[in-house]
Amino acid sequence: MTFDDVPPELIAMIKAYYRPTTALVLVHNNLSEPFVIRSGVRQGCALSPILFIYVIDWVLGKALQEGDDIELASGRRLTDLDYADDIALLASSFVDLQLWCHG
Repeated sequence: MTFDDVPPELIAMIKAYYRPTTALVLVHNNLSEPFVIRSGVRQGCALSPILFIYVIDWVLGKALQEGDDIELASGRRLTDLDYADDIALLASSFVDLQLWCHG
């Protein structure tokens, strides 16, 4: 976010909001011990879709910097298909796809 000129104060607020969170699970009227949630976005939070899209956009940008693409008749290049939380990466071979995913 720093590289995209997001104000440091906003980044600090988002970090504070996502500082270690604990949760409990209720199963058959029994509560589990508290556990720390270390990843993910908060369900039902208005900020969650924005953060998810931001991260996915960054990840795809990094993954596709050296990836394969397909040239369409219009001259445009297609490197991936993504919609909401569904993503398909395009590669010319399975080996190339593995290299993308595992570096």
